[in-house]
Amino acid sequence: MTRLLQHTVSPQLKATLSYYTPGSMMPAHRHDHAQLSVLLSGGLREQTEQSAVDIATPGLCFKPQHILHSDQYGAQGTLIFSFSLSPELITQFDKITSPRYQWQSRHTAGSRAGQASYLQALYHCQLDTLHDLFWDTLGECGIPQHTVRERQRPDWLVRAKKLLEEAEQPVSLSELATLQGIHPVYFSRAFKKYFHISASAYQQQLQLSKALRSMTQGLPLSDSAFHAGFSDQSHMSRAMKSRLGLSPGKLQKLFQAKQVKSVQYSTKSAS
Repeated sequence: MTRLLQHTVSPQLKATLSYYTPGSMMPAHRHDHAQLSVLLSGGLREQTEQSAVDIATPGLCFKPQHILHSDQYGAQGTLIFSFSLSPELITQFDKITSPRYQWQSRHTAGSRAGQASYLQALYHCQLDTLHDLFWDTLGECGIPQHTVRERQRPDWLVRAKKLLEEAEQPVSLSELATLQGIHPVYFSRAFKKYFHISASAYQQQLQLSKALRSMTQGLPLSDSAFHAGFSDQSHMSRAMKSRLGLSPGKLQKLFQAKQVKSVQYSTKSAS
């Protein structure tokens, strides 16, 4: 794990941007503080004493202090923004507002706490904005969702998602649907229903994760764009700034400053 940026928002609250290299693991551990995390890029599998959960971007988690957990990070690396809450801040919550441990998909439509807001505020040290983002994001935790259990997901949809993740270059979603024997419109609706993100947005998230991985390997931005399947560097820059809030150049400088280096990681060897 590499801490790319960190600011103290208040005596009771810190904001941090961290990057986890492809395929890395964090053994079982506990935090002495509560943590509110937003998954900006990539994915992870988190194991607690009670359960295990696989989460992909966009994801959100509130983790009370002292929860024992271990993490396995995705094949493309994982970028996480997190707030660390002091025990004193937790005492301000009552039984109604205090969230429990839970990973959930984000539903940010109409919210100013979009994925790009976190990096913009942290990079430019906008403490008032970070403070507002904390309360906005905390308000999302525990909101009832129409949770779909993994065993309820159609096999064809699970296969299609895996093909997207393993593809070296972006694939045609209509052709992917046809390959599964499914009409493209039904495929699109089912993907959004079961994974809480459109197939096209998920594919672009995968591209951004691949681009970030290439950037940590020291590749030029033009090569990172090519390997991630973007039409050119400008296309990657627009997508990255729109979804993550910072340009590839600024993110690359953060990686270089912290000497982040990723090794090649094969999804097939990890399965």
